[in-house]
Amino acid sequence: MVVDSEMRIAAFRQLAALNAAGPTLRWADLQYGFEHDGRRYLLAAQQGIWKPKVMDYVLSVRTGRGPEAERYIDHRVAEESAMYDAVDRIQYSFRGDDAEHHDNRNLVTAFAAGAPLIYLLAVASGEYVASAPAYIAAVDKLNLRCDLVFGSPDRGPAFGLPGVEERREGMRSFRARVRRATG
Repeated sequence: MVVDSEMRIAAFRQLAALNAAGPTLRWADLQYGFEHDGRRYLLAAQQGIWKPKVMDYVLSVRTGRGPEAERYIDHRVAEESAMYDAVDRIQYSFRGDDAEHHDNRNLVTAFAAGAPLIYLLAVASGEYVASAPAYIAAVDKLNLRCDLVFGSPDRGPAFGLPGVEERREGMRSFRARVRRATG
């Protein structure tokens, strides 16, 4: 757990530096990743749900673009929620159609632990808007999805779900980044 927390903080710091450089992140930035204890780790991976082997919980989740992403509704729903809805949460689809797939079990474990993670919304091919900390607020195994809420980025990665005001501020911040990126 200590290694996970230290790595998560290093990843969030790197993400904050990347976010300060512009409204979107390139895939190359995510693959360059972050450094911890002299080793480099990815911020995200191709499959969408990313948990480095040395970490206890999922580090990041991302939506996709293109034909492979079409079967997942989360991208369209997330972009619409970020642009138009008044809700403070976004739905994220499980991987595939098996609730017991190891990536989906990792989401459930992160939910149970209240682990903060990075959410990456694809806004163009190879470009993402990132928000952290994001938290899994609910898991729906039957419909193969979970709800994500956002914490206020200036409060740092605190374990446990953020309060209502912090979620609202986190969602406002996320919406502003999406608007800048897609505006």
